Amino acid sequence: MARATPRAEERSCGTTRGPSRVSRSARGLLFAACAVAVACSGPFGPLPGGRLAGVPTPVPKSWDFIDVVETVQLETLPSDPHSVNVWCVGVGDALYVASSLIMGPTDPGERRWIQNIRLDPNVRIRVGRQIYALRADRVTDPDEIVRIRTKLREKYEIEPTRAGRDQTAWIFRFSARAP
Repeated sequence: MARATPRAEERSCGTTRGPSRVSRSARGLLFAACAVAVACSGPFGPLPGGRLAGVPTPVPKSWDFIDVVETVQLETLPSDPHSVNVWCVGVGDALYVASSLIMGPTDPGERRWIQNIRLDPNVRIRVGRQIYALRADRVTDPDEIVRIRTKLREKYEIEPTRAGRDQTAWIFRFSARAP
């Protein structure tokens, strides 16, 4: 004779027939996370994204307002968009971004967004919903590098790191594209 209900030990071990509430909940959370990631049109936390959505906006005359913004999104390679979250500082009419060595390759040249800038220096930056079309140039002037590293450390309260690893971070200057 078949039992109509599972035994108590079967219920407590999760062996009842059909999907449990936990698995339905887990599937629901996974679906919601995927929907949010797709709707964000860009990077999602440390995961890169594609083309950024937003409102095309004229490049500001001064980037000083960026001091209160924690993270912006950088889109590289317009022909095959790749976007990442980055930290930045503004100095006058230029916006600066340093390659982070917290995660990923220790050689900045191995980072995909840097490889893309080498192929095409035209980038887009999203701040909130505003999209700015810019040109990226690697900073090579030692005085400018020191000045920008100091600003980045102050803004993000970064302690000076070991000299070798710190020196391998590359800094890029983003400015208005030529008309």
